[in-house]
Amino acid sequence: MHDQAYLRKRALAKYHNFLQAWLTGETDFFPLSFSVGQVDVKDYQTLDSYRATLTQHAKSTLGYGYIIDSDTRRTRQLGEQTIPHHIVFENAEDYLRYIGNAKWREFQDFVADVKLIRAHQPRLENWLHDNITSLLKHHGVWESLLRVCAYFVAHPQPQLYSRELPIEVHTKFIEQHQSILDKLLQQVLPASAYDLTTEDFNTRYGIRNKAPLIRIRLLDNALKAQNNIPFDDFAIPLNALQDLPLAIERCFIVENELNFLTLPPLKNSMCIWGAGFQASLLGDVQWLNHVDVIYWGDIDVQGFQILSTLRAKLPHVRSMLMDRMTFDSFQSFVVTGNSTSVTALFNLTSDERGLYQYLLENTYRLEQEHIDQDWLHSTLEKL
Repeated sequence: MHDQAYLRKRALAKYHNFLQAWLTGETDFFPLSFSVGQVDVKDYQTLDSYRATLTQHAKSTLGYGYIIDSDTRRTRQLGEQTIPHHIVFENAEDYLRYIGNAKWREFQDFVADVKLIRAHQPRLENWLHDNITSLLKHHGVWESLLRVCAYFVAHPQPQLYSRELPIEVHTKFIEQHQSILDKLLQQVLPASAYDLTTEDFNTRYGIRNKAPLIRIRLLDNALKAQNNIPFDDFAIPLNALQDLPLAIERCFIVENELNFLTLPPLKNSMCIWGAGFQASLLGDVQWLNHVDVIYWGDIDVQGFQILSTLRAKLPHVRSMLMDRMTFDSFQSFVVTGNSTSVTALFNLTSDERGLYQYLLENTYRLEQEHIDQDWLHSTLEKL
């Protein structure tokens, strides 16, 4: 004999199927019945107690819920008895209120949201059937989501910042709902209106990204006059750097800010503060293809990942102070690094790849600021 907890669990397990049936307009979902299991007909007290419990939670008592489907038969021990064998839900309200009044209210919201979506974006019909959980999850924001969809249908690839888009949603709405908007926009827009070759949401849909600032130090005072720049330490947007080729021979890209600030004077050279994975953006600066580029990062897996990403667009990039000799020479400063799921890098030399695998297997890290100035100057002289 199944108790109420089990029967509610069985009924709740059908909730998604019920929503799916409602979406498709099925009319035969109800009546919905569940077996109450094998009823004990040997002990009258047990049988009577079970019948009473079933009745206590039935529609005849509560005004909603199931009706009890029973039959009358003669038993060996108890004689003729009414034996329940199924509970039956006749309609949606009875079913939903039984599994919980919260589900009844959720269904009302679900119906309202589906009607709203169908009225404003009928192209989302197929998406609705495959994404019921997501539809429920975003209750309360569908009006705003649909406003965003409508705007991009009318104005694909707007080339505006997200906060200046003329859409009646709060200023951070698009930023905070990129995941669901990405799925919706791919349903309502033609394929020509978005770019699946990029993972960046803004780039994919033609929303302008704030250009990152790239900080630069000119390591040769003569370069200020040659490039008509009145200072040797400055920051400019990445897109401005792309359009401003500097008259230099060598460019260092340095991970750590202090190392960036203390790199010594070097003829015809400049230094860029890489600031972590921002360094990989420099691969889009085309004029760096004609400059000797040297990357100096931490000796850890992330440092080599940055180097590999940078080298994918600037194949001639050399690494500096990211070798086994340097690592071993400053072993006392080695700490536990950050793990990574990336196991293979394709743009490293054989020596770099060997060190990368060693760091990966042991989760080691040597930060570049622990390499002393004498070692640095000796390396620079060899360059």
